[in-house]
Amino acid sequence: MNTPRLVIVDDSALMRQAIEMVLDCQYEVVASVPDGEGAVTAAARFAPELVLLDISMPGVNGFEAARQIKLASPVTSIIFVSEHERKSYVDAGFLAGASGYVFKNQIASDLAPAIRTVLAGKEFGRPVT
Repeated sequence: MNTPRLVIVDDSALMRQAIEMVLDCQYEVVASVPDGEGAVTAAARFAPELVLLDISMPGVNGFEAARQIKLASPVTSIIFVSEHERKSYVDAGFLAGASGYVFKNQIASDLAPAIRTVLAGKEFGRPVT
């Protein structure tokens, strides 16, 4: 079985490193970029199975990047990894094309299960209404 390829997108280099540590070498990180524009470029170039995407970034924000990624690489799944915990942000993430949403303060406990769930074709973190 091939190792799933991921792109990590966050304007904080420390957060990108923390996410890579949580991944524990189970995935191939093909790009780690600081902004939405870089996310779109990396997704178009590598067509990864998954993009881990922040929302609040300079330039192209995560919501717009997600929409562009889904156009450039429809097979790529997206999980938002965000500090924004309000339901309106989570809903907007799913509307933008995400399959998952993880709060940054829950990365240690939720990121690995979110990745497994999304790569299995299911959603993670969508609020029950």
